[in-house]
Amino acid sequence: MSSDDAVEIKIGDTVYLIDDEDSYRNLLIVITDPNPDIQFPDELFNVDPEIQSQNQIEIATRYSEFFKAFVKKREQRIEERKEPIRDGILACGESTEALLSDQEEPME
Repeated sequence: MSSDDAVEIKIGDTVYLIDDEDSYRNLLIVITDPNPDIQFPDELFNVDPEIQSQNQIEIATRYSEFFKAFVKKREQRIEERKEPIRDGILACGESTEALLSDQEEPME
């Protein structure tokens, strides 16, 4: 949390402020990226242990729980979509092989 009680989330070298509309929008763009290679470990959203105020701890904990749950759901959705994509790729490969093998057979 910042000195003015604004919730901050740091990803890499970038700090996102929940109270700032543009910053929050940019955070949402980052965490909703469908690229499965982009991962967000749970500890990224841990509550800063230096927070002293009970009220700030409660607010930060709610955001922490929300973002951790969101990232887990994102990972599940990405995983769910991998299998159909993999199946589609395999089906295309099998169809291509079938078409190619049909072309290799002599015509009557």
